[in-house]
Amino acid sequence: MKNVIENVGALLFDMDGTLVTSIGAVDRAWSAWAKKNNFSIPEVLNYIHGKPARDSIKHFAPHLDAKAEEQWMLEKELSECEGVESIKGASRLLSSLGDHPWAIVTSADRSLAHHRLGLAGLSLPRLLISINDVKKGKPDPEGYLMAAEKLKVQPSACVVFEDTPAGISAGKNAGMKVIGVLSSFKKEELNCEHAISDYSSLSFNRKSCSIEWNK
Repeated sequence: MKNVIENVGALLFDMDGTLVTSIGAVDRAWSAWAKKNNFSIPEVLNYIHGKPARDSIKHFAPHLDAKAEEQWMLEKELSECEGVESIKGASRLLSSLGDHPWAIVTSADRSLAHHRLGLAGLSLPRLLISINDVKKGKPDPEGYLMAAEKLKVQPSACVVFEDTPAGISAGKNAGMKVIGVLSSFKKEELNCEHAISDYSSLSFNRKSCSIEWNK
């Protein structure tokens, strides 16, 4: 038996935890930031996933120089290379899409997105929406709605792949179908109808514009 989503106008992917296994690099960088500023490391790590760095910094440290802290975090994350790989089956899936509309919508800085996609051996998409392009980060739907507009596809015809509650909410808030990637959270934590462990059983049929994967 297979799950099927038909009439897919565009596929929209988060990056960290969705196309790229970067949780180790993310956790190491944010642990260093928490230690530097005397914050609880578990509390910081429990909060930051799927959210823009600027929002997390504002949440924990509104008293600090936001721009300076963001730059510190960016440099720290750019220095982290160990363990950054593509999610199983992701490269094959992206290669199979051909000229069908797809994009990456990430809470990461554009330079960091290029860095991690390069480490993972994944090609850059024609359209990459980063935190540099939006006023509001996830769970706000701005990034996903911007991607749909630029791809000239109705939001209801887009399928979003996400691995965090904030990202799942962003996709839902945009009026899109969402598939959770179980790399960081359990399905019940993501609160989504569809979920996959990786892309090994998932395929895209370009003729019928449908996504299929094993139940």
